[in-house]
Amino acid sequence: MPQQQKQQQQRKKQHKQQQQRRQQQQQQQQQQEQQQQQQQQQQQQQQQQQQQQQQCTLWQVYELLPNTIVS
Repeated sequence: MPQQQKQQQQRKKQHKQQQQRRQQQQQQQQQQEQQQQQQQQQQQQQQQQQQQQQQCTLWQVYELLPNTIVS
């Protein structure tokens, strides 16, 4: 009898461990997804910055144009 009980306990332990592992894996996946989202956000920010810079240079060109014509 005691041996059977021992085996049952071991099985329960193993099952618990498996569950924990699964949970950890899921968490890791979620973290990876979050990281990907962050990367996407960073890319968007970079694009916005580039657009702003382009606008600035355009305005500068427009400002410079009349001066060259006048001179």
